[in-house]
Amino acid sequence: MKQINFSVQPISDNCRRLAERAEHIVLGVSPMNSYYNPQRVEQLVHWACAHFGRVDVMTAGYEAAHTLVAAGIAPPDAVRRVQRAVRKLRYAAITAFRECGIDNPEDYVCSWTEYENRPRYRDLKAYAYSMYQHDLSWRQACQDLARAAVSSIAKCEPSPTAIEAAVSYPLAEIPILLDSPAVFGVEHSVFAYHRPFDISYFLLQGRCSRNQGFIVLSQDAFHDWLPENHIQYGGDGFADHAGEEARNAG
Repeated sequence: MKQINFSVQPISDNCRRLAERAEHIVLGVSPMNSYYNPQRVEQLVHWACAHFGRVDVMTAGYEAAHTLVAAGIAPPDAVRRVQRAVRKLRYAAITAFRECGIDNPEDYVCSWTEYENRPRYRDLKAYAYSMYQHDLSWRQACQDLARAAVSSIAKCEPSPTAIEAAVSYPLAEIPILLDSPAVFGVEHSVFAYHRPFDISYFLLQGRCSRNQGFIVLSQDAFHDWLPENHIQYGGDGFADHAGEEARNAG
């Protein structure tokens, strides 16, 4: 596949620092957003494997169906739509990992439902639910996410009941945004999405791990930012930054 360039916009100085480490990136891909078609997902995985030491792709879990139901879609149809969309994106990501020479590519493509078997994810999810129940600012941030998701599908302002029904979606995603290094067993990590998202600014106000970063990754005019120690993808798997540095030192 032809290498596609993406513009990279870290959303804070610390996010820039973490992105420049190029240790780990989580690509968030939404099955309900037309931007994330199979071709785009393949391009993202190829790009990320070229520039980061490890890449994981996160797709939505079953909670995505709650958002569709809240938007007025019948539950059986909602479940089928989500399953079909996630299956397509998952296949595209696995195919791209395989093309990049990554062994066991299925291990790097998961829905957040599959993260339930990771103790740190469960702990962070319990924390997110507790904060939602007891902290008004958390409740507002999560409801704003749910409102935006439902209204983008229903094309109208959702009712409070619909918002509450859909809030399970952001609450399932937030653990990865709070501390993906802990969930994935790495020291530093950045989460990438194709446009700015308000919850990242909320979490960066002292609510997420300092080793958690956020970047906007899109196919707009190519940004001149890249990790300082990046290497060009040569088809041999994740970018080997340490190996490149050793070769340069020698």
